[in-house]
Amino acid sequence: MHSIGWQKLCGILDSVTSKLTSLVTVAFALLALYPASLAIAQEPANVWMEQDRSSVDVGAYYATYDTKFRLSSDQGDAGTIVDIETDFGLDESRTKPFLHANYRFRPKHRLDFAYYDLSRDGTKIIERDIDLGDVSFPEGATIVSKFDYRVAKLTYSYSLLQNQNVDLALAAGIYTAFFDFHAMDIETGLSEGEDGTAPVPIFGLRGTYLISRRWTANAYLEYFEIDNSNADGRYIDGTVSLEYRFREKTGVGFAYNSVNVEGDDKESD
Repeated sequence: MHSIGWQKLCGILDSVTSKLTSLVTVAFALLALYPASLAIAQEPANVWMEQDRSSVDVGAYYATYDTKFRLSSDQGDAGTIVDIETDFGLDESRTKPFLHANYRFRPKHRLDFAYYDLSRDGTKIIERDIDLGDVSFPEGATIVSKFDYRVAKLTYSYSLLQNQNVDLALAAGIYTAFFDFHAMDIETGLSEGEDGTAPVPIFGLRGTYLISRRWTANAYLEYFEIDNSNADGRYIDGTVSLEYRFREKTGVGFAYNSVNVEGDDKESD
């Protein structure tokens, strides 16, 4: 897998939108290192270093997909805009695992890492002619396809507003998408696809509200946009969540997440 950047990812997502809406059904927060007590008399810095020093969240989310793109040929001819769920039979929803960890190394300084996998595959007799890159698949062909899409995010945040219950921070980091889409006609053996790695900078806001010793509400919004002579695209990721600690170092959480990625490769227009 080679590093090809946002422009190639925009080519994969050419002029259309890929959306993910996910509901975290279970998330076990392994809140190690520090107890969960919240003393109102403490200074805000001490509250956050004890309550939010570090965590590792592992669990599963239920995702629904709506993914459309086109793959242009090497000569620059625009391919067919395909809906991979409808045209190629990939799952429209699936339960997938996720990983998230954070570490607050100073009262106002925090690092977050997240990893999730949106990969799927499918087999379908296609119902129309589809031009994909340099290959044309005729109506009635049986196509086997896969769309591997994995995401790793690393962000740093600095708290602008912090008191005993509220922490509001600015965030900046790197969003890296590892993608690999391929489709093959099982009768002729002809195949086409694209793969690569697309690291892009992201910026955002993160907020946490300590409702009580056991209950915590969280929200974040991340954003990236590019617009130049080669490509334009944008990425928006928003989440709201609620966590409950039923033990000193263990909790459960529920969240709603919406991810929107849009891209336009201007060189293929």
